[in-house]
Amino acid sequence: MRAYWTFTGWDNDDLYEGCHYSGRFALADPNEILYCVEGQLEQTLLTDAAGYDHFATLLGDLLDRITPDHMQEAIDRTGSALLPWFERPEICAAMTELVGENPGATDPTEAQRDIREHLDLFRDQYETRRTFLLERLDGLRHRRLAPATPRTDWPDQ
Repeated sequence: MRAYWTFTGWDNDDLYEGCHYSGRFALADPNEILYCVEGQLEQTLLTDAAGYDHFATLLGDLLDRITPDHMQEAIDRTGSALLPWFERPEICAAMTELVGENPGATDPTEAQRDIREHLDLFRDQYETRRTFLLERLDGLRHRRLAPATPRTDWPDQ
């Protein structure tokens, strides 16, 4: 079966932001390949050396498959599907988050410009994060992986 990737319907705007609650509940990852892992299942799997090693392998495979060109194609498809809606002033005016950040986005030309700018920013952030992760993974291939460790400094303890 061919792998299928698409964007999710939520939280795309903060994929490259810091972990919520400043990472208070996240695993500490000395290799910096995990992002904001808080779930008990993930903690159990990723604090085990074999689980962490398997995750690192899968992450490397995923990064090899989702190249910058692949990401650009997905962003282009997203823009092509999204931008025509923003030719209508009433749709632009109804976009409360967009207009809250950019009051000029009630105008279709400005709304489309803003969206294109954010699509380009998303692409650039992906490429930066991908490069960082590939460098970290390359470094890990040359030494034994240290699994993540559970947090011990919980604020409620």
